[in-house]
Amino acid sequence: MVAHAVPTAMQQRTLGFAAGVVVLMLAWDPPLIGPLAGLNFDWSNWNSSDIRPMLGINEWPCDPDNKLLQAQKLILQDASGPESLAFDSTGAGPYTGVSDGRILRWDGDEARWHTFGVTSSIRTEVCDVHPPLVRNEPVCGRPLGLRFDKHDNLYIADAYFGLLVMGPQGGVAKPVSTQAEGVPFRFVNDLDLDENGTVYFTDSSSRRPRSQCNIVTFEQDRSGRVLRYDPKTQQTTVLARELFYPNGIAVSLDSSFMLLSHTSKSRIGKYWLKGPKLGTLEEFAEVPGFPDNIRRTKEGDFWVALHSRVTKLQNFLANHWYLLRILYSLPLRFDFISWLTTGTPDAMVIKFNPNGEAIEAFEDRKGQNARLLSFADERDGVLWMSSVFMPSIWTLPLNASAASHL
Repeated sequence: MVAHAVPTAMQQRTLGFAAGVVVLMLAWDPPLIGPLAGLNFDWSNWNSSDIRPMLGINEWPCDPDNKLLQAQKLILQDASGPESLAFDSTGAGPYTGVSDGRILRWDGDEARWHTFGVTSSIRTEVCDVHPPLVRNEPVCGRPLGLRFDKHDNLYIADAYFGLLVMGPQGGVAKPVSTQAEGVPFRFVNDLDLDENGTVYFTDSSSRRPRSQCNIVTFEQDRSGRVLRYDPKTQQTTVLARELFYPNGIAVSLDSSFMLLSHTSKSRIGKYWLKGPKLGTLEEFAEVPGFPDNIRRTKEGDFWVALHSRVTKLQNFLANHWYLLRILYSLPLRFDFISWLTTGTPDAMVIKFNPNGEAIEAFEDRKGQNARLLSFADERDGVLWMSSVFMPSIWTLPLNASAASHL
């Protein structure tokens, strides 16, 4: 039997001091073994005074029936990540951009997807690898937001290639805007057109590409911009800058304002395009999760898709960011930390009126059918939904008439 020496009081104090030093080093000078190594992570935008208490279940319109469990799921074959959907003027579609850089169009008669076009003019065989690899996106492109103009030209927000346009016959998209004020786009995300065909779009970060989208959230990156592109003059103008993760965008029915989702802040902003508040940005609504795309209905309301709800742990860490800093400094897998801090993979869509009041909400609280939604839009009584992370599209009839036609 081997006797084990009991540490003396001095040794215990020394060990405690050493442990404290290690914790401080991990917290304030992350080693190369941490998940943030080599990412030039910037903590300067963290401000606990800007973090709000998490919206409780009773503070928000909820869906106790979990109606999204009833949504019909359409699985994409050999494709994934349909960030958003669009229909052309004839009603054909939906069209969607997927993670290998293609634009797909649904053929209802044949009940299958066709390749309508691609966003990359430098596409190679690596783009045909399935499942697609994130590291290939700078070559293959990553189409996100889609919108048709009145002439059925398809405008595309490609995360890597900028604002693109594709003709009614498809093919290879043409870049129309890749920088503004000498600053190249790093993460073009969504777009919308006003009644005159002017394009408004978001560049979610001027520092990081889409492949680091989680870092844009965790870092509280505020280098995002909102921009305007005029197809007549081919000029791009910066409307707002230094924004927290500007993502989804939607112009109001009368083009007097546009809504803008701030994903990392769980908020929706309202930017005035006309009137006495022209050029100002104010808060429109707070949401209980991470908002992505916004789409306006024919009546002027807005659907907002949420990736997931904010959890109590995520809100706690946001209010105690020094603990978050320690967590990110530990030698843990990044996907594990992401799971801890970015909410539950459930599904939620919220409908707002133009005054910022939530008037309807649908959920799949456990993510059993729909999950990680990035898009929701209403068309002919049917709610269409999709996910940038999943190989799926969902439809939910909003009335009996629409249900009979699905």
